[in-house]
Amino acid sequence: MSYIDLYTIITCFIFGLVMGSFFNVVGYRLPKGESILTPPSQCPKCKHKLTPFELIPIFSFIIQKGRCKNCKEKISLFYPFFEFFTGICFSLSYIKFGISIDFLIAITLISMLLIIIISDYLYLIIPDEILIICTILLIIELYIKNGIIALGWSIVDGIIAFLLMFLLKKLGDFLFKKESMGGGDIKLLFILGMVFKWE
Repeated sequence: MSYIDLYTIITCFIFGLVMGSFFNVVGYRLPKGESILTPPSQCPKCKHKLTPFELIPIFSFIIQKGRCKNCKEKISLFYPFFEFFTGICFSLSYIKFGISIDFLIAITLISMLLIIIISDYLYLIIPDEILIICTILLIIELYIKNGIIALGWSIVDGIIAFLLMFLLKKLGDFLFKKESMGGGDIKLLFILGMVFKWE
């Protein structure tokens, strides 16, 4: 492995750390209809607005010994773990694909899924905004990679996945006499079906 590769892996990891912190904010605020940019992040207990230093992923958690600088409330280990996991995912994507369109597709999917994990866990909601943005990005990326004809077939694959899951949902609703699956899950299958082709 060359120094350039090692430098790029580290850069991808750091970028992933930063994005992981941002994804936490998006997954927490977006389903509630709040701005993802304002107000600045704050301690959920004392409402202390976090300084730029306190927003540094993982490092600030270690320096502050896992507690709020102002009220000493314990900070959940989930935050640094999630940031670290995102950094690892971004780094592994580079190791697998290099700087390529496949790398962009991978981190787009990873970003979408990580935000969904947060929002679905907290609110049982998959935000339409995330699905729409990721669909647009993936369509552009798949077009650049494969051209218009292959993109068309990818969209067909997504529609097939969507319809199959929709039928399964209707069957589940009928059998269990209640909603068996959320609409967001079905829309997500369209995206996954579009990227992971039927073999």
